[in-house]
Amino acid sequence: PGSGRFRALLQAARSGMQQVLRQIQEAVEPVLERSLTKRRRQEFLASAGPLFLCLTFIEDALRVLLRWKEQMSYMTVTMRMSGWLGGLLLIFSLVTQMTGSVLVLRPKEVKPSRVKVGCYTLLAFVFLQPFMYGQA
Repeated sequence: PGSGRFRALLQAARSGMQQVLRQIQEAVEPVLERSLTKRRRQEFLASAGPLFLCLTFIEDALRVLLRWKEQMSYMTVTMRMSGWLGGLLLIFSLVTQMTGSVLVLRPKEVKPSRVKVGCYTLLAFVFLQPFMYGQA
């Protein structure tokens, strides 16, 4: 008997929550349709897209730096590389990812633009990374 009451209360809470969410959606949707024009969405995505993409590479580069011992252990123990080769590859990874990201994200006002060079650098790294970590 107690579980039936609990289910009824849970269902009522869900129903009430759905109504509240529907009301919020109905209030917010017209505002967003007026303010987020196609041009504004394109401008936002033109800025946010490269940033989010590069954040992946920046995070990976920082992980190499901040977890150096773990990374070196993986390269030397698991991958059976010598210490100097493992360290060299990790430094290459860090420098390549940071440099490519900086070239893609630097302001448009800075001339000459190096976005293509940065993109090709990151693309080349994406192709090389599986071989570096024995995943190819």
